[in-house]
Amino acid sequence: MIERWLTAVVALGHGTGPAELWGASLVGAVAYAVRSARRAGLDPRRAYWGAIIALAFGLVGGRLLGLVVYGVGQPLSWREIVVGGQSWYGGLLAGTLAALAYFRLCGAPVLRFADAMAPAGALGYALGRLGCFLNGDDYGVLTHGDFAVRYPADTEAFVAQGDRGLIAPLQALSLPVLPIQLLHAALGLALFFLLRRPAAAPGQRLGLFVLGYGVGRFLLEFGRGDFSATVGRLSLHQAISLVLIAVGLYVCGSRVRVSRTRRFVERSVEPFSTEGQMNQLMEIWSDSDAHQAGALLAGSPCGDER
Repeated sequence: MIERWLTAVVALGHGTGPAELWGASLVGAVAYAVRSARRAGLDPRRAYWGAIIALAFGLVGGRLLGLVVYGVGQPLSWREIVVGGQSWYGGLLAGTLAALAYFRLCGAPVLRFADAMAPAGALGYALGRLGCFLNGDDYGVLTHGDFAVRYPADTEAFVAQGDRGLIAPLQALSLPVLPIQLLHAALGLALFFLLRRPAAAPGQRLGLFVLGYGVGRFLLEFGRGDFSATVGRLSLHQAISLVLIAVGLYVCGSRVRVSRTRRFVERSVEPFSTEGQMNQLMEIWSDSDAHQAGALLAGSPCGDER
């Protein structure tokens, strides 16, 4: 029953549906990044341009890693930067680094902007994966369960099965495969709702996004129908996921220490400092500049206490 329903959804939306969802993922990510920045008391214009820069570099990075993952022999020119042959990981890494560099050059609070944009990235990922589902790319493994989908002839899943001799060229639909793209979309939505919670310390949302996505992507790779072991028994994306998991653990651990320090400083300084001094102190401290924080603390009324 589920297989027939999902197959019918693909048949109805396969034409223009993927492009519309991919476009919606880009627009939705930018819009939510601006909204999230405004709610956090950050400059929404700076968030907008940070998101645009992330998208621009993300498209290029996705294309570059896509050439490595999917091969340079495919009929895709370098000018077709926004269609086909894209790798989400390439886009994530390039876009994130570009946005962080932009915020740093502008003198903006980098970690606070990163926290504002993290849920936007998760939302965009979820919508984008729905487009992949309708398009039939990044398909899942063959399955005999009811949670399955069959793809028409002009899809990546159908062509791959034909190349492997699993189906006849004139067959109407592919063999049933796991709709792994929907699980990716569920991962994106789960991260989106998780990351909407207030961060205990600047950078916590960024760390949770990197860690959560790394773990989820590593596991979901085993359900990919186009899985290819390139790093030992792991795919390239799984190898990158391990790096992201390590980075996410480090960032989350450092943010926990900052959060504990914040609570300690709040208890120690609250009777003597103003709210503005407290916020400035913790922003400096979260950026790991203890000398500046100490100087500010010394300049507050509590700095005169012996």
